[in-house]
Amino acid sequence: YQRAEVHADLAPSRSWYRALPASVRESMDRAWGPHPGSLFVHHDEFSFAGHLDGNVLLTIQPPRGNFEAVTDSDIHDPLLPPPHHYLAHYRWIRDVFKADAVIHVGTHGSLEWLPGKGLGLSEECYPELALDRMVNIYPY
Repeated sequence: YQRAEVHADLAPSRSWYRALPASVRESMDRAWGPHPGSLFVHHDEFSFAGHLDGNVLLTIQPPRGNFEAVTDSDIHDPLLPPPHHYLAHYRWIRDVFKADAVIHVGTHGSLEWLPGKGLGLSEECYPELALDRMVNIYPY
């Protein structure tokens, strides 16, 4: 907690959570417990890994589970919803940090493996819920 440079109060995340479609909330709660879950929650805040320098945030993609227990099959599971922390991470980047775009660098990030369609995303597709109107630059 002390080493994380970025923290998000849980109050805004509750409104983000309540705005999700009911089917999404139910799926996340079944997999990870009631919001906010237990991953990366300390002192009524989410903690996000990364380095904040002015208007640049260098961060890693949030994990799809507990670092110690997440497996390749979890990362690539098209049915396993992301933890509450995962969507809160992207919402914080969009709504609090006010980013216009994110840049994902590397091969096969977890965003593309989240539950939902590969094309024509809907309001119940997790990649759409994570990015919303942020531009996703993904040089692969």
